[in-house]
Amino acid sequence: MGGGRWDWTVFIDPRSGDLNKIKCVEYTLHPTFPNPVRIICDMGRIDAPFALRSNGWGTFQIGIRVLMRDGSTRVLSHQLRF
Repeated sequence: MGGGRWDWTVFIDPRSGDLNKIKCVEYTLHPTFPNPVRIICDMGRIDAPFALRSNGWGTFQIGIRVLMRDGSTRVLSHQLRF
């Protein structure tokens, strides 16, 4: 993107055999983002399911909660690096 800012995308690994069991994915971004908790309920593209696209200038830990159709949850995280 330039100017010390980067476009980035975070998504669920498409090799997961559980994609059809996922209802939504909740991403928790750094608190400096407007609306830092984002919920994606549309699987979207099969090569980047439940993708969240954004941009920023720094790295941080993205909290991820996978909400399953059966009511259970899975907690993950991803360290955003450029």
